[in-house]
Amino acid sequence: MNLWKIRNLYMKYLPMLLLIATLNIAIKKCSLPEAEVKNNERSSDYKKYIELSNLGDEEIKKKNYKKALEYYEKARDYDSNMADVSIANIYYKFIDKEEGERRYKKAYNNGIFEVAYTLGNIAYRKGNFNLAKEWYLKGSEKGNQKSSIELAKLLISENKINEAKKYLLKVEDGNDAEGIYYLMTICYKEKNKSKIHSLKEKMFGKNTDSDSFHTTCE
Repeated sequence: MNLWKIRNLYMKYLPMLLLIATLNIAIKKCSLPEAEVKNNERSSDYKKYIELSNLGDEEIKKKNYKKALEYYEKARDYDSNMADVSIANIYYKFIDKEEGERRYKKAYNNGIFEVAYTLGNIAYRKGNFNLAKEWYLKGSEKGNQKSSIELAKLLISENKINEAKKYLLKVEDGNDAEGIYYLMTICYKEKNKSKIHSLKEKMFGKNTDSDSFHTTCE
């Protein structure tokens, strides 16, 4: 293709290229400020929440629990999920355990699924192990590692090793050393040396002695 043809093609499509470039610039000008505003709003709300929660925590230290609740009720305007869990904590730990438990359940029903672990712990402390397992299962299904570990521990106590292993495998790639430890004990009983070594690398690092775990288990 000679220079004359290239020039003709360039002149033919130049208006279209300019239009596309103009539209791209216009889109960027419209979208970026909106995203920036949203980020600034989230940042501002978080700062306000932290300010109010810090004031609430100071009142807790003074044992002024009702005043603490007032601050956290105000904090709900900026992060209702975090505030609702904190309010439930205050009720359960300092004011009324039944009301605290009720509020944890309300938080769970509102989509704050991590409190399933807390509700499992409450049921466990009451000796209601079946209910504890139900809550831990709900937490595990939502990806909560601590729930998976506690559920596995209960299943191990019932000698349901294969079922427990299923939940421990869910936390294998996480940071929780307790979960990896319990999975290692199961693998040790299965004499799965390669898996034990792999888990030890995750827990202790790659420079580990493959026989050291056997010493600790005996």
